[in-house]
Amino acid sequence: MNPSVKIFAGTGSQQLAEKIAHSFGAKLGKVNIQKFSDGEIQPVFLESIRGDYVFLIASTHAPAENLMELLLMIDAAKRASAYKIVAVLPYYGYSRQDRKDKPRVAIGSKLLATLIEAAGANRVITMDLHAPQIQAFFDIPVDHLDSSAIFIPFIENLNLTNLCFAAPDVGSTNRVRELASYFNAPMVICDKHRKRANEIASMVVIGDVAGKDIVIIDDICDTGGTLAKSAALLLEKGASSVRAFITHPVLSDDKLLLFCINVFMKTIGLLIASNVFMTFAWYGHLKDKGVPLWKAIAVSWLIAFFEYCLMVPANRLGYNNGFNAFQLKITQEIITLVVFGIFAVMYLKEPF
Repeated sequence: MNPSVKIFAGTGSQQLAEKIAHSFGAKLGKVNIQKFSDGEIQPVFLESIRGDYVFLIASTHAPAENLMELLLMIDAAKRASAYKIVAVLPYYGYSRQDRKDKPRVAIGSKLLATLIEAAGANRVITMDLHAPQIQAFFDIPVDHLDSSAIFIPFIENLNLTNLCFAAPDVGSTNRVRELASYFNAPMVICDKHRKRANEIASMVVIGDVAGKDIVIIDDICDTGGTLAKSAALLLEKGASSVRAFITHPVLSDDKLLLFCINVFMKTIGLLIASNVFMTFAWYGHLKDKGVPLWKAIAVSWLIAFFEYCLMVPANRLGYNNGFNAFQLKITQEIITLVVFGIFAVMYLKEPF
């Protein structure tokens, strides 16, 4: 007897999880996240999951309770005799702490991997890790999804004649190089130096941007400082236009965010950001604050395919030898059956 699929969500990922379950053709499972008066969390599954394939969708963004909630859900599923437990982390928190870059600091992403495994997860699905080598911190399989597949159609629709890609820092170079290669376009690098976290001391552009239509590709937008500074510098160096595509709109600091939004609204013609761990609450928040937003479009076609792949023999999908994000773009008929519906919000100064 094949195990049934059950999909559950943490409190911070409810809306995304509902879309995933709908795309999968299933209802979101029922779990009650109880809290004691002192804030202690106790997840309780309200249906049997014995012998089931359990997917737990919960990004580990702030606050830290989201991480603790995920760990307790994994433990509860294990003790309820689930067949397999897959932790789906659209956003992998602590990914910027991937190495010991100064004395007496923790390696947060390794600790998070250890905790998820110790809790009892059998597999992890995540998207656009800040540092791809984080996959090696796990001794269980990790499916690392690449959001390039959702960005490609948008970039194609822009019909830019002088397209040039920009990596906002050295760490994103490989990912941006792949996209540049796909479009047969040049790329430049914005090399930045930080004073401390979220504070850029200096930035230089490596490469020629004169007369180019720049597309910035980045995984995380926290305060917006990197985007604002990159866009301003690229235009200063002679770029014709600047657009940005972001996977994880963390958007954490209200005051700094509003300042940066106002800056890059004047410089960036288009911003697309998937909400892999957020709702559109931040969009409403910015609108309430008076930030000028020209147009917002929700897009729910796409990605992830991996939950479906886990339940279907590979030869039925024709991917016995593996696949990559660019191939995924071509297989829309399969992708639309799947999970991980990703949304994008666009800010347009003019239609494209």
